[in-house]
Amino acid sequence: MDQILRLNEFFVEGGKQDISHVLLHINEPSSPEEAKKGYFFALSETNNASVSFIAKFQDIIDRAQTEYYEIADESGRDAFELVLEKMNGEAFVLEHEQGELNSIVGAIRQKEIIFSYYGNPQLLLFYRNKQGGYDKMDLVKDSDKDESSGQMFSQVIQGKLTPNDYLFVGTPHIVDFFSHDRLEKIITNRSAEESAAHIEKVLSELKNGFSFGGLIIHLFRQEQPEAAKKLRPAAGSSSQSLQNLFTREKNTANTLSPSILPKLDRLRGILNNNDAPPLPAQKSNNDFRGTEIKSAHLNTHRPKMRAPSPSFGDYLISAAKIIWSGLKIVGRFLFQILYLIYAIFYNIFRTIILLFMVIINYKKRRNTIIENWKMAWRGRREDFRHLPPLTKFMLLGSILIALFFAISLLFIQHNRNVAAENAAFENSIRDIRTKIASVESAVIYKNDELAYAEFQKATEAMSAAVCKSANQKTICNGIRSELSVLSTKLRKITIANVSELTSFSDLPKTGAERIIRAKNKLIAYSPATSTLFTYDLSTGEVKLLPTYPSIAGFSEAAVPKENDYVLFLYNKKQLMRLDTTDWSVQLAEISFASDKSEITGFAVYNRRLYALDAINNTILRHDSIKTGFGQGREWLKDKSVSLTNGTDLTIDGDVFITKTDGSIVKFTSGVPQPFSLTGLDPALSSASQAFTYLDIPNLYILEQAQKRLIIFEKNGHFIGQYTSPTFVSPSGFSVDYTAKNVYLLDSGKLLKFPLQ
Repeated sequence: MDQILRLNEFFVEGGKQDISHVLLHINEPSSPEEAKKGYFFALSETNNASVSFIAKFQDIIDRAQTEYYEIADESGRDAFELVLEKMNGEAFVLEHEQGELNSIVGAIRQKEIIFSYYGNPQLLLFYRNKQGGYDKMDLVKDSDKDESSGQMFSQVIQGKLTPNDYLFVGTPHIVDFFSHDRLEKIITNRSAEESAAHIEKVLSELKNGFSFGGLIIHLFRQEQPEAAKKLRPAAGSSSQSLQNLFTREKNTANTLSPSILPKLDRLRGILNNNDAPPLPAQKSNNDFRGTEIKSAHLNTHRPKMRAPSPSFGDYLISAAKIIWSGLKIVGRFLFQILYLIYAIFYNIFRTIILLFMVIINYKKRRNTIIENWKMAWRGRREDFRHLPPLTKFMLLGSILIALFFAISLLFIQHNRNVAAENAAFENSIRDIRTKIASVESAVIYKNDELAYAEFQKATEAMSAAVCKSANQKTICNGIRSELSVLSTKLRKITIANVSELTSFSDLPKTGAERIIRAKNKLIAYSPATSTLFTYDLSTGEVKLLPTYPSIAGFSEAAVPKENDYVLFLYNKKQLMRLDTTDWSVQLAEISFASDKSEITGFAVYNRRLYALDAINNTILRHDSIKTGFGQGREWLKDKSVSLTNGTDLTIDGDVFITKTDGSIVKFTSGVPQPFSLTGLDPALSSASQAFTYLDIPNLYILEQAQKRLIIFEKNGHFIGQYTSPTFVSPSGFSVDYTAKNVYLLDSGKLLKFPLQ
């Protein structure tokens, strides 16, 4: 029984390459050795792709179809798998190109077909069922292809062609106009050639800008006499057809990067009994009697022929001829250049001399020279007038052609400059987008250091980019917006949802600059007044609390964990105590070993007072006594760190000292510890106030100059920052960590916003 392989193509060029472009290649072998490898085919569609994307992928396909016939099989891998490996490696050049790709490449060797695909091409198998009709299988939809391998062609599918079955290969958008059921009716009820012609005719009449392409592969078995039919079992059963098509699938990702324990090839048996192992493929002696290919894209592979190697004498003769020809050309060119230079300089020099003689009327020859110029002009004009019309036309035409040529050169040069500028712009934009992608990747993996470094590079590259045209300016503005959003994301800026509780500026004796929380009240104070301002968080009631008129004002305040009193610092070294049980005030005793001691910041921890004495570059610890606090003792064991510019102190067991330059020093048991703030942008330039405590996991810092509240982990790692366009000059804050609220004093107004 004769078996004929029929391969028919259909191809429709849509005319809009930027929307859709189809590449169709079919290569036939040119020698008996190559015939063993059969026919190589490739079908691809690119959508919304750049010209560069199409050209690069075209080059990959061209090399693949050439190398398929030139690469020898290796142990365990045939030439097709080796070609796919190279294609996967070369496909990385498409990573930064614009375009969507759907592609299938394969080879037909006798009755065997092997192929791989990328994207969503149309791969349909129409096979005979037991009732004599046709069923269909969507090879893309039913495939368990692993997309996580990172390879373009990550799977090889191999099988046997079964007589009277059809394999349809097409571009994705065909299904928009031909459903799978309609394709089944068209292909199984006509010859492959008629089906291809019908599909091509319908698609060509659409004229919607899309390109289409496809193949119909059919192994045709000619009918035999009835007697011969009885000697063979019925062919074309569904189980045999499907089993023969999918006998083997290989994952090229494992082929290219094998593991220590190689995985077994998965076998797909689509028999009625799924538990039965697939039958081994039986070698058949029924090879094709012929192959019928209807394709306008059929190419014959031409192996490269080597020319006979020239001798050394041939090289010498060729070199001598080339050198002699070059010397003659160079000689003529130099002579023409020298003569042109001589003529130009001679005429310029002669004109300058004549002009000088006209200006000074040398030997009263001015009129003579001018008259000679007029005569020369009249002579040229008369000469031109007496020229034949054809000569005049040719002369004027030559002048116009010369002008046109000069303008064309200028235009071409201008276009080259514009193209170079556009190329430089595109390269810079591509580089910036690559850096932005690196930033986003680093953010995902919480690599703040790398994210900031890449963000700085992207910002600098954007600053250096030249945006001239309207389209370029639009692109640049879009990238600047992306960088702005990314900057906010990197800086972890949160716009605080601010609500105003009250305004102390409306009260008499104003001057509230700092606040502290005791029990359920916020107490505002200022270095400019001895009056305290209280705000009840439960009722919202505001009261004025007079203290001692002799006190000019308070610079610092502290509350112990028990919340039974509030300490206020005045005159840099004296204390006043506010009892929170009856809200009465009294002076508290405190003493220092040195008369020059001045407290810059202090805090109460475990009923002891820790004070920053910046003048004496030390931290003092005062034990609690009945009337206040005893004499301060040196708490520091190591004074190698300068504290003369210290501004505030907060404590949670460890002591944190803020400094005027924005740095923070950490001490444990009187010994300085390695500590730095990381991840904050812009960096801290100064710290108005700091706060933490033993049961609070974070360190809060208010920077008045930048109008922000910054939150760090206690190891110095940046968590986030809060700001608001309504902030004017925030000078004091209090954190209610349990209720996740922040109370902020800004220009006499008491504000509140939640922590996220």
